[in-house]
Amino acid sequence: MTKLMQQAMSAIATLSDEHQDELARHLMEEAKRLAIAEGLADVEAGRVISHEDMTAWLESWGTENELPPPACK
Repeated sequence: MTKLMQQAMSAIATLSDEHQDELARHLMEEAKRLAIAEGLADVEAGRVISHEDMTAWLESWGTENELPPPACK
């Protein structure tokens, strides 16, 4: 763990439970927002997998002819 991370963890430990919960909610919302933004950027850049290709791959799981993961197009 880096020194900065240790300092952050020490600072968080001094917060009340209510404030720790509020911080955790905020961080989860920010992580969600960033994941959505990343996904939208992938779509805009054309880094997508068709529904049909994904379905075919998933349906092949556990069969004798399991397909490799589909590639982004």
